[in-house]
Amino acid sequence: VGVDAQGNLYAGLSSNTLSLISSFDTTTIMGTGTAGSVIAVNTAATVGNTGQMVFLSDGTIVIADNTRNNIRVGTPIPSLKNPGKQIVVFDQLLTFDNAALEGLGIQSNGYPEPLSITLTVTKGVFSLSQTTGLTFTTGDGTNDITMTFTGSMANINAALTGLVYNFDEVTYSAINSDTLTISTPYTVGGVTSTITQVVPIQIVKPPVITPVADKVVNLGTAIPAATFTVTDADTAANALTYTITSSNTALVPNSGLVRTPGTVTGATVAPASAANSLAITAVVGAPDLLATSDTGTSSSDNLTSDTTPTFAVSIGSGSGIQVGDVVAIYNGTTKIGEAIVTAADITAGSIQVTTSALADGNYSNITSSVIFGTTRGAISAPLFPALVIDATAPSANGLPDLNPASDTGSSTTDNVTNDTTPTFNIPLTGTGAVAGDVIQLYNGSTLIGTYTLTAGDITANGASLTTSTL
Repeated sequence: VGVDAQGNLYAGLSSNTLSLISSFDTTTIMGTGTAGSVIAVNTAATVGNTGQMVFLSDGTIVIADNTRNNIRVGTPIPSLKNPGKQIVVFDQLLTFDNAALEGLGIQSNGYPEPLSITLTVTKGVFSLSQTTGLTFTTGDGTNDITMTFTGSMANINAALTGLVYNFDEVTYSAINSDTLTISTPYTVGGVTSTITQVVPIQIVKPPVITPVADKVVNLGTAIPAATFTVTDADTAANALTYTITSSNTALVPNSGLVRTPGTVTGATVAPASAANSLAITAVVGAPDLLATSDTGTSSSDNLTSDTTPTFAVSIGSGSGIQVGDVVAIYNGTTKIGEAIVTAADITAGSIQVTTSALADGNYSNITSSVIFGTTRGAISAPLFPALVIDATAPSANGLPDLNPASDTGSSTTDNVTNDTTPTFNIPLTGTGAVAGDVIQLYNGSTLIGTYTLTAGDITANGASLTTSTL
């Protein structure tokens, strides 16, 4: 193989046909034809047709469909291996580790070593897999935007194999591409030139769905329209697809979800790679204080000394409540307890919720709701009668005093009477008693009368108790 004085490539073959078989390391010219025949190469040709050989101005002959693999006729110069366009997800690392697909490399082609190489990116950083035998004039081989170093062909290729690129998503959140520029200088005839290759890097980003506000919807009513926007830096607006599904088809069937076209129509159903949601919650029953938590003389008056009472909340077999939902008890707008729905709760049709510790007092607005994250669903009817927590034992009251109306006879203060169901006045000052407390009157150890205090008694600091028949 040679070049004549007119710059034509010739081969001593036995035919007028010529094939060029090229790879990164070797290039083979083969064929058959008349010995000494000359095959001319058009020096003005441009790269454009598959299989076309082009004689470039620097003396390099290349194949049109693979410009990185070439042969050089004349003074040796180095060449660079370009793996072509790379694609990486924005939050992942791109590793140039596959020699066939992502490999980077430099070939000396007989050019004197050591060789020099410069690599640069603009929207991230990159690191070499090793730095053995390399001398740096720019950067140090780790998390650099640009680096320049020299070394033997073997050491440079060892460092480039496994090079890792890391896109800077924080700074370039609106950018979806970068380029890795590689260059190596060479000197021929006292003139220094540079060979440059550019590796495009596409940054793949997931679609973005704007937040959708939660909606509280009573069971059986229509869901108000939810407006949202979907954008994707890698996909044209009219090519985006999305799917809308219900996670609880017992509550909201998929057949009930209707898409109203927005600014871009014609969307089809496809797997989603981004997600958002809104909460549709059912109304649960009013809380009911368990009898085991309703202490005192009655198990249904909601007067208790239990400071962490437990309530039963009806979730109904057809309410749409499902396993994993959260049911909470509220005092007004303050959540005071919650429980996660289990399969057993679904079967029973109710769930038990125990509150956090409550102070003594009256709680007139105890309600229940399903919650979604931190969003409260529809509010149930309140507990009735109102909850009263009284865990503080009252101080001893004053001595009972026979009511003058019950003290018959010549004196109204001698406690001699013919009234067989006498009434006594009970002083409450200093006792700490509250409405709902029970006063009991004893004859020795025998109970002869009880009375439940009212708000009026507390205000009057006293109460009247009538005994059973004596």
